Amino acid sequence: MGCPFEQLFDKEMDMTILRKVALAAALTLAGHVAHAGVVIDDFSVNQGTLATGVLLDNVTDANGVFSRVSGPAASILGGQRDIFVIKNGSVASDNTGAGIQASANGGVLSYSTAAGTHGQAYVRWDGSVLGDIGATASTKAGFEAQLDYTGLGGQNLAATANAFKIDVLESDLGFDFTIEVYTSATQWTKLILQSSAVNGGVPDQGAISFADFVGPNAVLPSGAIRISAGGGADLSNVGALQTVINFSGSTTKIDLELDLIKTVPEPASLALVGAALFGLGCARRRRSVQS
Repeated sequence: MGCPFEQLFDKEMDMTILRKVALAAALTLAGHVAHAGVVIDDFSVNQGTLATGVLLDNVTDANGVFSRVSGPAASILGGQRDIFVIKNGSVASDNTGAGIQASANGGVLSYSTAAGTHGQAYVRWDGSVLGDIGATASTKAGFEAQLDYTGLGGQNLAATANAFKIDVLESDLGFDFTIEVYTSATQWTKLILQSSAVNGGVPDQGAISFADFVGPNAVLPSGAIRISAGGGADLSNVGALQTVINFSGSTTKIDLELDLIKTVPEPASLALVGAALFGLGCARRRRSVQS
């Protein structure tokens, strides 16, 4: 089968078209590089208590365990990451002595809920300027009240991508989680999503479209549930990001590992790169035949 660009060439025009296709490929590649996306967190900055290396809450009361670490903006969006874990069931219903724990270590975020235990973990990026602190107790309401809705200073994530990607390395069971994007205290979106079990170290690389964050409350075709205010978050003006793992507070035992949260370019840009390079290859082959 001939190249679909073949009819464009004749003896007078082939070199001109070759140059044009080469230029198109170069521009398309340059555009793709410019749209490489943003790392939200690669978890290369460790986080946990000095004693155990993890944040652990195994006491059924009103408090959870909270810490904040700082790191380079290339690794943590806004230079700050907060983690809060809480065992939030009742004494009657929860597994006594069992707990909820989370940590970041060696490029992996780990989360675990013991069987029969209600619990959640929050991971937050809001560029907080409150300074680094060690592990400390906090109520869930107290932690939520600390969110700085505009702390990231209006990050334009839409300039370089159109979706989030979360790599799940391992998850013994499916789990629910949220991705929350805040433009301000009155303009935000929370997406409630469900991840299936992931085994064998093969990352789940599904993309979560920015378009899903815009609009009123709805159940989306993907099955995600959108809860929003002010028309939904503006991904070109992001003041804070947060994810809540085990959003429903299920008592199902969960062990999971994440190794990267980032934004990704629209798939169409990859197709354009391929098309441009394919056209360049056709031009070269045609020129070779005519020589």
